[in-house]
Amino acid sequence: MHILLGTSVSLAVFGLVYTCISLVVCCGWKFVAMACRRRTPSFSAAVLFTLRVLPFFAAAAITLGVALPSFLLLEPQASNEPVGIAPFALGCFCLALLIVGSARAVRSQRRTSRAVSVWLRHAVTLPVGENVLLHEACDVAPALVVAGVRAPKVIASRTVLAALSQDELRTAIRHEVAHVRRHDNFKKLLFRLCVFFGMSGLEEAWAHAAELAADDDAVSNERDALDLAAALIKVSRVASQPTPELATGLVASQSLALSTRVQRLLAWKTAPAQASALRYVVPPVMLIALGLLLSYSAALNQMHVFTEWLVR
Repeated sequence: MHILLGTSVSLAVFGLVYTCISLVVCCGWKFVAMACRRRTPSFSAAVLFTLRVLPFFAAAAITLGVALPSFLLLEPQASNEPVGIAPFALGCFCLALLIVGSARAVRSQRRTSRAVSVWLRHAVTLPVGENVLLHEACDVAPALVVAGVRAPKVIASRTVLAALSQDELRTAIRHEVAHVRRHDNFKKLLFRLCVFFGMSGLEEAWAHAAELAADDDAVSNERDALDLAAALIKVSRVASQPTPELATGLVASQSLALSTRVQRLLAWKTAPAQASALRYVVPPVMLIALGLLLSYSAALNQMHVFTEWLVR
């Protein structure tokens, strides 16, 4: 009974914290996105990603760092206190979220692996610089895509390789390599794991910012900007296969986003260096951690009082 009660209480706390923070993020992310408009796309993408995964990791930290220790230290093991309806229901809700999120992540990984296996069948490997290998696949593959999480692969169809010049291909490959360096497919996997309704708009905003950030990483001068703009236009004209969840294509399906990217590249200019988003994220996190550390005993007691009320 003690183990069942502790498990139910921990899951209930996780579900409550996760739901509350997720609702706050759903209601407030657009204001944060507007505040980031004058920042670089890299900064915006980092902030939006942090917002998207914040509920899950904050709930996990509070559950494992406060709720579970509070129960283990302050709840008598000999207690025969029954599991209440509230913690049982909240625990079931939390468990359902975790199961659905895990299933979504596993399913996305399997779909991507199967798609990559098909694309790489009879593919030819080409060295293209940038310390990366380009896989020339038949036209069943997307036009140009980086797929996978653990060992991402850059894959292009023969039609696209024939359509792009060497300079256009070089900048397009640098764009895809930027996604690899930023671990964007892994971030998509986390999105699949952290399931919650109403987050699709935030994920789309992050994806758009991530594309702009990869464009910036691929471009170092006006000529590169023109080459990448030309590559985007040519690739958009090629009929491409849909990409699985854990793959990032050079051209997304949204025509408006493509138009924005091309216009931005045509008007390219060197952006002033801006501080990393970590400069704004780390200090508050450190202050919260320090405050929790200094008042850890009181936090454990308050959490125990809360969970006792929840059980009753």
